[in-house]
Amino acid sequence: MVKRFPGIVANDHVDFTLRRGEVHALIGENGAGKTRLMNMLAGVQRPEEGEIFVHDKAIQIRSHRDADPWGIAMVHQELMLAEALTVAENVALGLRNLKWQIRCSSIERSIEEQSRVLGFDIDPRAYVWHLSIGQRQRVERLRALMRGVRILWLDEPAALLSPDEKVLDVHEVHACGDKGFEALRHISCKVFAGEILGVAGVSGNGQRELADVFRGMRPTTSGRITLCGNDVTHATPARYLRAGLAYIPENRRTQEAVTSLSLAENLAQKTYRHPPIAKRWGLWRKEMRSFARRLVDTFHVQAVSLQQPAGHLFSGNLQRLILARELSHPISLLLAAQPTRGLDFAAS
Repeated sequence: MVKRFPGIVANDHVDFTLRRGEVHALIGENGAGKTRLMNMLAGVQRPEEGEIFVHDKAIQIRSHRDADPWGIAMVHQELMLAEALTVAENVALGLRNLKWQIRCSSIERSIEEQSRVLGFDIDPRAYVWHLSIGQRQRVERLRALMRGVRILWLDEPAALLSPDEKVLDVHEVHACGDKGFEALRHISCKVFAGEILGVAGVSGNGQRELADVFRGMRPTTSGRITLCGNDVTHATPARYLRAGLAYIPENRRTQEAVTSLSLAENLAQKTYRHPPIAKRWGLWRKEMRSFARRLVDTFHVQAVSLQQPAGHLFSGNLQRLILARELSHPISLLLAAQPTRGLDFAAS
């Protein structure tokens, strides 16, 4: 198999043989062509040269539709789920020979049965946007297996979290400060599910730069960062958010709170694109207020009303507001800079 791009050969005459019942691991550094090879074998991209044989028969895989009849599927590193739909509805999108009338109850029962067999804890009626990153990848695998696949490609399968699996892996990261001088050198750490890692030091020793790197606001000059199995070394802040990062800033008035917006609007910033707040042409204000009321009550945010501008809150209450918003949706990692600043003893 050969795959070329302008100025680079991603896959140079790669040979690969797979037999029934085998499990293969493809290992290589970033940019080695691992994902490109799987994309060609799954019909996502086309090779410039080479042939694919299934059961000794030469086939052409020009798209995933060509791969599907041969029982070939792929779980991508960037998950391909519709967040506004339920687990059952996402699974239904991948099934073959669906009739015009879809019986969700039948699909839900099948998901529950398959989940028990595989040891997955998945609610078929849950909306995907409610699920953690690890649960979403389980849904992707389940969807592929329920289609009766015989060959399953898994891109970065380590994103499926278990209690002893790495959430964050930082290796030899270097980064510069605002003036162009190196602020971080040889930073390496690992955080596993359920762990709390504290970083201590004299103010000005790179804590702010480190937080910026971990949320995609400051580029690294070298090193590698993976979050839930996804390489996010050069990712945008939006991609960090999709990977499951939540962030509590050191300066909450200028970084994470929109002080001119109401409490309800601030609390909905991470969830307004999804039901029940989202609707086809706008937002359900009633649902937004109900959502905000639950968070305000749960996190004891002291405010006159939900329409009060966030900038009118005192520092401790503003911190509670941000904490409530960041924990209002499924996350994999919480990054907190000075998390107890301004909070009273009970809230801390």
